[in-house]
Amino acid sequence: MFEGLDSLSGVGPKLKPVLERLTGGDSIWDLLLHLPERWVDRRVKEYIDDAVIGEVSTLRGEVHAYNAPYSDRSPHKIVLYDGTGFLTLAFFRADGRWLQGQFPIGKERVVSGMVEEFNGERQMTHPDHIVDPAKGPMPPAVEPIYGLTAGLTNKRVHSFAVQALDHIADDLPEWADPDLVKARGWLSFKAALSCLHAPIEYDPKLFERARERLAYDEALARESAFALARASRAKRAAPSVPVSAESHQALLRALPYKPTGAQTRAFEQIGADMSSTSPMRRMLQGDVGAGKTLVSAMAAVQAASAGFQTAFMSPTEVLARQQYETMDRLLSPLGYTVAALTGRDKASTRESILMGLADGSIHVVSGTQALFQQSVAFRNLGLVIVDEQHRFGVADRMRLAGKALSPHMLVMS
Repeated sequence: MFEGLDSLSGVGPKLKPVLERLTGGDSIWDLLLHLPERWVDRRVKEYIDDAVIGEVSTLRGEVHAYNAPYSDRSPHKIVLYDGTGFLTLAFFRADGRWLQGQFPIGKERVVSGMVEEFNGERQMTHPDHIVDPAKGPMPPAVEPIYGLTAGLTNKRVHSFAVQALDHIADDLPEWADPDLVKARGWLSFKAALSCLHAPIEYDPKLFERARERLAYDEALARESAFALARASRAKRAAPSVPVSAESHQALLRALPYKPTGAQTRAFEQIGADMSSTSPMRRMLQGDVGAGKTLVSAMAAVQAASAGFQTAFMSPTEVLARQQYETMDRLLSPLGYTVAALTGRDKASTRESILMGLADGSIHVVSGTQALFQQSVAFRNLGLVIVDEQHRFGVADRMRLAGKALSPHMLVMS
């Protein structure tokens, strides 16, 4: 499943980047996870009269008439009849001789496409499929429809997806709870993918169960990865940053208001995590104005009172400056030094800040991505705070955390 897309027949150097753009990856696995957006029912209806205006239908009828266009802008028209009703096929800018060859008068044809109403008649413009039932093959009973990008047709993407299914082993062990699989009526992993990419029949309920099964697999894989990451972190040693009740009381006494119960509870959990010898990885979530900055300031005070530095990273210079001003207002009266570091600092200012971070005289620094540049070194980084964490990639957060052996990390959203 993890072979490159170019391992599929028909995918060469020109088509490979187009498929990568569509699937967001470069492996067969990425293609398999590019699931159809919907499925078209192309089963042949018994009668033309059963066709519903505004829906795709596959209909069978005898060629009743051919009407040539009366102007350059009018279409060629083929009329099919099956004893219950008529269906007009419209072809614009088509070759009349080719059409007459495709639709001989009196011969049966099967067509599939969107049925519309025009001048009170059923009409299908440029059918998706035209089949001589005496020769076949018939249109597929169900057709998966994919999201596309320039340079790819639905038929081509579908053919590649069907090819990709052959790269999945048939004997993959079931990793989900067997009782859950049975209770939900789920297919196996490969059967669910096959049901969506290469369905044999049109069954919306089965499609939904297959999608649900794959969604569960995705969630389970993500949670398993998180669990492994947590287990790995638990084995790493982190600096224990004990809570300083005296320092926190000094911060709270300087406030013109009392922290809310939610702020107090959030900090108690954060403080306990920072006191442990395993690296904290915690998210602080709240609406704008909910008081997340105060909680992060309390965490920074805990770090500073124990001799550790805090790096506060924001996605923009404006936000970094705002966080600097807030932190400076809260922490400077307590004797802690706060600085701001962005990409627009003058050389002399930047040099002074870098020296303060390196010798430990700056306790808290607020900045942008400039914080994880190679020239930035901390004397004793113990806490990393990331504001609007969704605007940073995992690699960005890890680059900043890499400025110390195993710092605690608080992300805010």
